[in-house]
Amino acid sequence: MASPNDAGEAAGAVWQIRALNEALGVVVVDAGRRAGLRPGMRLAVIRGTRGVAAVRVVDVRERIAGAVLERSETAPRPGDRLVLLAGRGEEGSDFMEVKAKSKYVRVSSSKMRTLAQAIQGRPVAEAMQIAQFSPRKAGLLIGRTLKSAVANAENNAKIPVDRLRVKEAVIQIGPTLKRSWPRARGMASPIKKHTSHIVITVTDDVASPSRQAAGKE
Repeated sequence: MASPNDAGEAAGAVWQIRALNEALGVVVVDAGRRAGLRPGMRLAVIRGTRGVAAVRVVDVRERIAGAVLERSETAPRPGDRLVLLAGRGEEGSDFMEVKAKSKYVRVSSSKMRTLAQAIQGRPVAEAMQIAQFSPRKAGLLIGRTLKSAVANAENNAKIPVDRLRVKEAVIQIGPTLKRSWPRARGMASPIKKHTSHIVITVTDDVASPSRQAAGKE
């Protein structure tokens, strides 16, 4: 598996465990500090297709491209993958952020941003209710992406649902599909079909700035 590059420190970066020293608690991966692995990062241990544990990087061993991980109930094994979950990735951070993304959704971004702003900063249970009872198509699409983010947090990071909040709900502009409508006298009128990308970030940080901003409104 390819190593994350120097710019790949965003959530979702992946490292593969090549060797493990159980006595010292050191895992040897395919990258060191130069590739973005550093103390304080929160990582999910992925075995096969499911998450088995969430751990924090205690120290980094650059010479052997290794890292010291905090102890967990399920110990990592060679062949497991480490997926970056921490939003800040700084030493001392005590929360996690998990993202889910839906790409090329066949709805324009302007039709979904109002609902995305409405769920931002709210507990996931409340956000799901807002999306579920929205009469717009955006409610269905945003609700699916939110459920995916919650499932990632539950299965990969082992975070209880009642601790999760929606930190960010971002609607990005996708490519525009160009079509035409036949008109009289051999002419055609252009049709633009807009697409969007939905990015939802959930966190267990109770002091999320997004939640505080939503509470002031």
